Parts: sequence; C-alpha cells; structure tokens
Amino acid sequence: MFGIAYAVCARDFAAAKEILSKSQSEEMSFFGAFVPREIEALWLELLQGNHPTVEQFGAAREQLNRKAAADPTDPYWLAALALADVALGRKEQSIQEGRRAMEMRPISEDAVDGPLIATDFALVLCLGKPI
Repeated sequence: MFGIAYAVCARDFAAAKEILSKSQSEEMSFFGAFVPREIEALWLELLQGNHPTVEQFGAAREQLNRKAAADPTDPYWLAALALADVALGRKEQSIQEGRRAMEMRPISEDAVDGPLIATDFALVLCLGKPI
C-alpha cells in the first residue's frame, strides 16, 4: 500500500499504523510480494527501533513461509521471508533465504527483477549486521 510507504518515508509511523489499521486487506504489498498484513506491522515495529518477536509475529511469518514453499519458483516470496526473518532476529536464516532468492533471479539474467531482489538481499545484510 503506497500510503504506508509514503508515511514510513516521512517517518510518520503513527500515520502508517493508522493506514494499516484501517486497511481491509488481509494481504499487503511488501517488497514485491503480497504478504499477511502483520508482516507490514512487523516492519513498522522494527523501523521504530522496537525488537519484534516470534511470539508477536510468528503466525504471520509461518503464513509467509507457507506461501514461499507453495511457489518455490518466485524469488519475491523468499525475499519477503528473508526480510521478515531479519526483522525477527533470525540473521543466518534470513541471509540464506535472501541469497537463494538472488540466485533464483540474478541480475545477469533479469535486468528488471534481478536488481530488486539484490536490493532486498542488501537490506537483509545491512539489517542483519551486529549493532
């Protein structure tokens, strides 16, 4: 949902949460994949400096994992899962997922989607580094 993205870019997290809460969609666009809305909430928590937990977002993560498993040819599911896992502190798992997504759609073979997946992986690597 573009409204959430714009609010996040403006660092207006209250507006982003309000848009999310008023949305009637059970799934939302997230880095190229339609994911459970709770994944967007997970990222809002992370961007605000909170440390989301598997207890809070485990069910949404598992829904996303099932989607990725159901369509193993779509790197966007795997990239979204990698981003969710890095937000949940699952660094090694997120790196493996992000790397696999990038291998599925390398820049050398896809000049449009390849860089997008590579950007997602770069975000995983950046957020997964020790603070």
